[in-house]
Amino acid sequence: MSIVQALCDKWATTLTGFLTQSVVSEISFTSPESGEPAGSLTITEGSTVSGARVRVVDTRLLIPALGLDATMVHAFAPSESTSPHLLSDLATKHQPTPDGGTEMTWHFHVDLMPRVDLITAPEFIDAVYAPLTQAHTSAYAIEGMKPIAVPHRLRSLASPWLIGAIVRPTDEVATRDLFTTYANRWHELVNEPPLVADPVSQRERDIKHRATMFNNETDPVWQHLAKLVGQADTDTLLAAIRNPV
Repeated sequence: MSIVQALCDKWATTLTGFLTQSVVSEISFTSPESGEPAGSLTITEGSTVSGARVRVVDTRLLIPALGLDATMVHAFAPSESTSPHLLSDLATKHQPTPDGGTEMTWHFHVDLMPRVDLITAPEFIDAVYAPLTQAHTSAYAIEGMKPIAVPHRLRSLASPWLIGAIVRPTDEVATRDLFTTYANRWHELVNEPPLVADPVSQRERDIKHRATMFNNETDPVWQHLAKLVGQADTDTLLAAIRNPV
C-alpha cells in the first residue's frame, strides 16, 4: 500500500470513527480500457453523538500504469443544517527539478464548505472558521510549499480557509495534522450547527451548491475520472456527493 493510501485510510477512519449505526456500501473501480482494478468507492452513512445523520464518501484511485495514486475523502453534514461539509483530497504528482530530473510531490486540499452566504452572515465566519486560522496559516508556512492554482469558479464556491498546497511526502505529519484539525472542527460543527436556519430553504440551497460545485463546468476532474473508471461509476460517486443526506 502506498503512503498516500495508508494516510487516507487514517483520514477515513477518523471520520467514520465519529459515527454510530453505520451503513457501508462499497464498489470497486475497473479501468474501461485495460480491465484492470482502478480503485474503489466506499460510502458510509451513520449518526454522530448528537444524532445528526452524515455521509462519508471515500474515493480511491490507484492505477500504477498511469502513475496515478489519489484519494478524495469527503464528509457531508445534514442538508437541513448550517453545519459545513468537509472536502479533502490528496494525490501524487511528479514535478520537474532544476537538474532535469523529477521529484514526487503531494497535492493536498482540505476545506469546510460554507453553508450560508458569508457576506450576509459574518457570524458564520467567526463561528466556523476563526478556530482554523492558525492551521490555515501554518499550511502556507511549510518549507518549500507551493500553493495550488485552484480554478476561480471552484474557489468561489469554497471557503477562504481552503488549503490547497503542493508539499513533499516528507511533510506527511504536517498534512495529517492539518486534515485532523479540519476533521475535528467538522465534527464539532455537525453536533452544534453554527446558525439556525429554515430547514427547507437550507436543504434547497445545499442541493444547488453541491450541483454547482461538483460538475464538469466547475471542475474538469469529473470528465477525467469518467475516462479512468467509466461513466456509470463516476455517476454513482457524484450521486453520493450531490444527493442530500
